[in-house]
Amino acid sequence: MKNDELLVRLGGNEFALCIPNIANTQAKAIAHDIKQMVYQSIKLDKFRFNIECGVGLATYPEHTDDIHKLIQFAETAMYMAKAHRTGINVYDRESAQISSERLKLIGDLRDALDKDQITVHYQPIINMFDQKDTRLEVLARWEHPDSGYISPETFIWLAEESGMINLLTSKIMSMAISDCSSLLHRKLIKDISINMSAYCLMNAKLPAELEANLKEHSIMPDSVTLEITESAMMANTPKSEKIIQKLLDLGVKISVDDFGTGHSSLYKLKQLPLSELKIDKAFVVELANKQDDAQIIKATINMSHGLGLKTVAEGIEDKTTYRILKSLGCDYAQGFYISRPMPAFKLEPWLSQFNISCLE
Repeated sequence: MKNDELLVRLGGNEFALCIPNIANTQAKAIAHDIKQMVYQSIKLDKFRFNIECGVGLATYPEHTDDIHKLIQFAETAMYMAKAHRTGINVYDRESAQISSERLKLIGDLRDALDKDQITVHYQPIINMFDQKDTRLEVLARWEHPDSGYISPETFIWLAEESGMINLLTSKIMSMAISDCSSLLHRKLIKDISINMSAYCLMNAKLPAELEANLKEHSIMPDSVTLEITESAMMANTPKSEKIIQKLLDLGVKISVDDFGTGHSSLYKLKQLPLSELKIDKAFVVELANKQDDAQIIKATINMSHGLGLKTVAEGIEDKTTYRILKSLGCDYAQGFYISRPMPAFKLEPWLSQFNISCLE
């Protein structure tokens, strides 16, 4: 670096480089050099990992003459580079409008986490053959003070992109175990299912944190199921494998979520100590009208049972679909037909009046 150049760390894994008196073409060339220098291919055991970066460019005075905005615009361009997988991106006012809103939402999400504004709802998962075997899936909710309801798909993705996913998961996990402890102790429910991002499986603190939460509320580990997407489960790394094993050693159960949307190896499924497969709702929503979906679900259920696993069908919205799934031997059912997600205070009233015979 030259004496008039400035390199600073903005936070996390983000850095800013200020280079005076260079043309745009030079800036792009430097960005390319930085990207090449950061790129590394690392081999751990039999796995190979590629380390890459996104670089955003903003220039003075073309984009702004305000130093604070200049950094903001460069950061916006960097997020655009990552989102579109271009590696390098120059700030553009029109395309950056969406990214600016996204950056603001990331800031709002940080505030929401700091102020405990992320809440938790619960959706029942019922055993189709046993009235007493009812479970709950834990679902995060965010009601933005200005924008209203923000979909979980949006803010969970933002949390992953901005490095807040472990904090978000930690808060959700803590709230859920606290909310459901009484229901579990009184055997009104048998299990709670908590979704785990692939990023969380790289968090070495996760097993100890979960264990501490369970001990605080005297909850047995086998009362918790962690839902991990099929793609994350199949692409696990040596580090994530160790964390998954620690979770299993703790005694929690593992479910493969969104099954059917990824590229599972049957051999790997056999090797993994799973408890269930969760059939993706894409195969369920039109089950009554699509014979192919019925055949896929039937084959999945037979395979699961052959491997000693239970099956859960999500996205059930009507009686016909429910009946078909039960006739195919599916073990658990979830969807609006059974119940919409609800806040914790509504759980006990719902559980007290629920009768499985009303669904058939």
